[in-house]
Amino acid sequence: MRYIAFNASSTAATPDHDLQRFFSQDLNELAAEYQRIRSRTLEDPGTAGDQGEENWAEFLRSWLPSAYTVVTKGRLLGVDGRCSPQVDVVVLNPGYPQRLLTKKVYLASGVAAAFECKTTLEGDHLKEAAKTAALVRQLAAQRSGSPYRELFSPLVYGLLAHSHSWNKPGSTPRTNVTKNLADRHAEAVHPRDMLDVVCVADLGCWIAAKVPCYKSPGEGPEYSGETHLVACSTYATWFEDSGEPPPNAVAVAVGTLLLRLGWEDHRNRPLADYFRWVGVAGPMKGQLREWAPLRHVFSAEVAAVLEARGGSATALWDEWSWPMP
Repeated sequence: MRYIAFNASSTAATPDHDLQRFFSQDLNELAAEYQRIRSRTLEDPGTAGDQGEENWAEFLRSWLPSAYTVVTKGRLLGVDGRCSPQVDVVVLNPGYPQRLLTKKVYLASGVAAAFECKTTLEGDHLKEAAKTAALVRQLAAQRSGSPYRELFSPLVYGLLAHSHSWNKPGSTPRTNVTKNLADRHAEAVHPRDMLDVVCVADLGCWIAAKVPCYKSPGEGPEYSGETHLVACSTYATWFEDSGEPPPNAVAVAVGTLLLRLGWEDHRNRPLADYFRWVGVAGPMKGQLREWAPLRHVFSAEVAAVLEARGGSATALWDEWSWPMP
């Protein structure tokens, strides 16, 4: 079993930075809202769910650049006319047609991100979210020309939760989420299909990181000890033996989303870099899945370039670099 560790930030976390304080305030507000919503869940679970979704929508509105419109409840419409299941929160790209803002069916190519929202996360929620993520990838335009464009959909898909259901003595909620995501990872048909971010506000954040081309010594008799080139992916998260305290989960989620928006629109990169420099994410680690051969992951043209290079460089905002994002 192989793991990759990396620092998703350029510096060590700085807990006394004002940006971190702002996120601490948001985390406290989400916790208070969770308790308020939970007290009424049995009376009216539908309204409770709606309130939870609106919490996350308002949170995203307060942090994303103002050019992005955040709406609740809708379906994504593919070019072929197929629609996704209903999703809870949708982030629309700048310039999305005003005529269609209230139609509750959103053109997939005009969507920057979509999220399923849960007040209390359960294991089955992750399984369903992973299925929907793979379906949404079919609705969004598939791209070619660089490792980044072929590993990542332009449409970010994730899951946001206030809290989780693993609260009994001896429960291991972080391990439960990590194991569940490892199972979803093993089931994925292509790295592009992965959930991009899973944020449980009072627990942690897991993000999809991908390495375009990695020299692996291989494991098992089929490799005979030979080094070979593979693409790799993982669900990365803070790890206990990192020597640093766990980061604010919602700060990691926003920093990750800004990075993804920065890949798609260079105007967002200075802000995304700022979050990286402050160190909101800190050290992360995840179990690798190797995808080989490269031509099963990438177009023939991109695979040929990676094979000629024999590996991936490490540079910010380089569509041929790693880890991504």
